[in-house]
Amino acid sequence: MFPDQPSPLGEMLELNDQRAVIRGVADATPSFTSTVVLYTRYSQALRYVPGTRNRLSFVLVGAADGVSADTLAARITEQTGLRARTRDEFAQDGVDFIIENTGIPFNFGITVLLGFIVGVAIVGLTFSLFIRDNIKQFGALKAIGVTNRKLIGMVAAQAGMVGAIGYALGLVGTVLFIWGFGSNPTFKGFYLPWQIPLFSLVGVALILAMTGWMAMRSVLKAEPAAVFR
Repeated sequence: MFPDQPSPLGEMLELNDQRAVIRGVADATPSFTSTVVLYTRYSQALRYVPGTRNRLSFVLVGAADGVSADTLAARITEQTGLRARTRDEFAQDGVDFIIENTGIPFNFGITVLLGFIVGVAIVGLTFSLFIRDNIKQFGALKAIGVTNRKLIGMVAAQAGMVGAIGYALGLVGTVLFIWGFGSNPTFKGFYLPWQIPLFSLVGVALILAMTGWMAMRSVLKAEPAAVFR
């Protein structure tokens, strides 16, 4: 904001025709929408924000020693009639609002679905080409008495090995990315819940199961006589 100044302290801003002086810089977590966060007294905020009917979003309170957050929230609601939420409840309210009132979950869902479809197509094509190139070898195995169950186990083992290697590389790449860019202010506050790697593992397993089943049909239909053609 002030590229030519060594420090923004003392610089002036104009907010809705009101003068504001920067007195300090807070190391805050960036918001999802990348909006600027300003901290000031409530009396000053009333001057900066355009006149509306409700200009107060919420009030932060702290619990005294020995008082739990749930007890304090229930007491505030009972005595004031206002809705009091604990830290976790307030965070969940924000998530619920985004899910119910924005198109972000839908857009992310489409992205994940397209990634799943592309993964199925690429892995399925790879398995199909592998089976087609080695159909004579599978026929030879059938000719010497290898059962379909054993062939299915062989293909499943290959699919599992490929999936494990790919999942491990993706997980390591994600960890390295977070470790490398964790100090970047753009990614400040970014974290990866443990559910995401678990869901990714389930997705990889589904892709391998679907593509492996499609590829196995060619193996099961292979005839021992194919080795002599």
